[in-house]
Amino acid sequence: MEQKNLVNLTMFDLLKGVLMILVVLRHSMVSSVDDSIFWRILYSFMMPVFFITSGYWMKKRKFRAGVESSARGLLKPFGVVLVTVNGIGALHRLLSHNLEEWVNVFLIPTLLVRSGEESRIGTMWFVFALFLSWCLFYGAVNLWKEQGQMIFACVCGVAAGLLMPWCLPFQISQGLAGFFFVYGGYQMKKKKLLEKRLSWGTGILIAGVWVLSIIYGSMDLAVYKMDHGLLSLPGSLCGAYLTIRLFLHLNCFEHVILDKIRWMGRYSMWILCIHSVEGTVFPWKVLFAFIPQNSWAGVWAQFVLRWCFIGGVCWLLILGQRRLHQYKMREECQ
Repeated sequence: MEQKNLVNLTMFDLLKGVLMILVVLRHSMVSSVDDSIFWRILYSFMMPVFFITSGYWMKKRKFRAGVESSARGLLKPFGVVLVTVNGIGALHRLLSHNLEEWVNVFLIPTLLVRSGEESRIGTMWFVFALFLSWCLFYGAVNLWKEQGQMIFACVCGVAAGLLMPWCLPFQISQGLAGFFFVYGGYQMKKKKLLEKRLSWGTGILIAGVWVLSIIYGSMDLAVYKMDHGLLSLPGSLCGAYLTIRLFLHLNCFEHVILDKIRWMGRYSMWILCIHSVEGTVFPWKVLFAFIPQNSWAGVWAQFVLRWCFIGGVCWLLILGQRRLHQYKMREECQ
């Protein structure tokens, strides 16, 4: 089967579904990324893949229309999670007579869109950073021709590496890095890089850059970490590119389990939102009163329970959508 036959609207669902499983698994563990070569490799391409796959479908639009569309698609779910998390946090602190802690721990950090270990927005930092990167994309494609766009993408990548240690609010540095990857995905589509055959020599060169970035660099955008950005950014782009190509070939396989994973990828935005809420406000300390959190039993128990919660909420949302659609259909028929 030729590679071009593997390119379609659902081409990234399997990859995003696998990554969503790994994201939830990682958040169920307390060990450091640097403690395991597996997680170092995964972090080198995991978040770049989400940026790149979004950029793959980007098209040139007028700046205002592009920003408005980005706000509807990204800021709307971000706002829902923000209100939900702060609402639950406020209710809990109100009952415990500690609203001052809610302001300092919940309200201010979420309004500043800060991520990290003590974040109250969970994985939604990515959604806000993606919004910024999309805005930068629409600005770049409207201001410059292709060469200028590429230069601007590289400048944003360098700026992201320089600004990352400052832990700026509003995901500014992550948004700059995200634009570098989004534009890379846009060029992959424009140059049809996923449809063309990859020579062994080129593949080895790309893999070599990726391996060097893993050995000498390190990147975890959620905690404002990017060591040797001039190596980590292109290395992560190379690693994401090879990973995407691999999963395009895996899309040839059909199995009920793979279909479920593709479903997770298709609803990745819903999963990110639900996971952000449960990761922030769910009282997991109750579970760890019976099972040690840093044990494998604790990790897998939390992992399974999280997916039960995520799956249940997704099912309710899908059911609600179907009911709403049926109601609208009845209204139109009357």
